[in-house]
Amino acid sequence: MPNRRVQRQEPASPLPAAHPRAPGAAGSGPHATRVEAASRGLGAPGLSASERLALLDQRIHGLVALCELPAAEADAQAMLTLARRSKRPAHEARALCALALVQTRQERSAQALEAATAAQAA
Repeated sequence: MPNRRVQRQEPASPLPAAHPRAPGAAGSGPHATRVEAASRGLGAPGLSASERLALLDQRIHGLVALCELPAAEADAQAMLTLARRSKRPAHEARALCALALVQTRQERSAQALEAATAAQAA
């Protein structure tokens, strides 16, 4: 029986892949590229709260991978401020999860547990 590989197809995006606001554009490539792409995307005019949160989240993950924890924490705090302004529980939960990730990497487990518990309650 021949070895057959199934190719995964990504769902079609409403935005072209080269566009900085395209889903997945900020999450591809090396971590520095991920941070750079998310930063460019955040500079785009007319972003919705959901788009801005997604880009901040991608940049946080890249910064954490690069061990740039103060910058990641600043982004997590910005994300939390934006989420609270949006008054959407899902946004706040996502921001609190990002904050918990950063605090975990900073070895601040008590604060990370608080943030994660608040995310679960949101």
